[in-house]
Amino acid sequence: MVHILLLILKIIGIILLIIAGLLLLAVITVLFVPVRYRILADYHGHFKGKLHVGWLFNLLRINMSYDKESDIRVKALFFTLYDSNKQQDSQAGNKPPKVEKKPKHKKEKNVFDEEKKENVYHEHDSVAATESVTKKNETLVKKTIAKPETGSTQKTAKKPDEAQNGQRKKEENTDGRIAVLIDKAKNILKKIKLKTIKAIKTKDTLKAKIDEIKTAIEDEPNKEMFRFLLEQFKLLLHEIKPVKQDINIHYGCEDPYITGKILVYASIFYGFIGIDMNITPDFEQEIIEGSIYLKGRIRIYKLLLIAFRVYRNDRFRKLVFKR
Repeated sequence: MVHILLLILKIIGIILLIIAGLLLLAVITVLFVPVRYRILADYHGHFKGKLHVGWLFNLLRINMSYDKESDIRVKALFFTLYDSNKQQDSQAGNKPPKVEKKPKHKKEKNVFDEEKKENVYHEHDSVAATESVTKKNETLVKKTIAKPETGSTQKTAKKPDEAQNGQRKKEENTDGRIAVLIDKAKNILKKIKLKTIKAIKTKDTLKAKIDEIKTAIEDEPNKEMFRFLLEQFKLLLHEIKPVKQDINIHYGCEDPYITGKILVYASIFYGFIGIDMNITPDFEQEIIEGSIYLKGRIRIYKLLLIAFRVYRNDRFRKLVFKR
């Protein structure tokens, strides 16, 4: 009995060791197997581009391309996990089909229907004629009863009270307008006063902030932290920097001064990241065209080491996380 229990425990231990070994192998492969990328881009009149990202001997890969339309595909081994074209086709297929409206059939005309319509029209005309005759008779009777008024009685003279009321209204309107203008001027002066006070306060706050930044920069522990962050940033750029590159850019602006200025900035950028670039300025015409080829790899454990070092910095944690 004890021998059987020991055998079962031995089998369970072997299974647990196999599971732990598989988990450890998965973690090691994720950390130490690099993610490889390849970028191709071209611009001559219109933009074309391709991006390939692969991991673990391209067992898991992402392919993206753009040539007037985007195309994204995600594959694991021989299985397609995502395809943008198939998804668009499925969305188009899910739309309900348009239902065509059937034309309504017109009823055939009969002789009896035409006779009915003619009878209705005749009755309607007779009723309208009788109503018009009665209306004419009523208007004639009203004209005979009513007496025409003379032109002298229609004219009425304006009263003096109305003239006085009009003058008073004009005076009141002018006084009201003047009061409104005075109120507007007072409001404008108040707004100017408030804006000047606000500007003075913001100026004081800006001075205080600038002083704080100056003290923070001049502080020796902060200087050490900035140097440390700059070193880690350089390591990050070195890690993600492409191993192979071929960059050709031909550009030109309308103003030759701007063309030269862009060349100066590009040379500074080139010196900072350390990537070879073939830049050809054109001082005679406005043009932009070129091609880019980049190939590199990213190791995840290196990125985690850089993040861990930055997090372990005490000064960085005090400034960012306030710990």
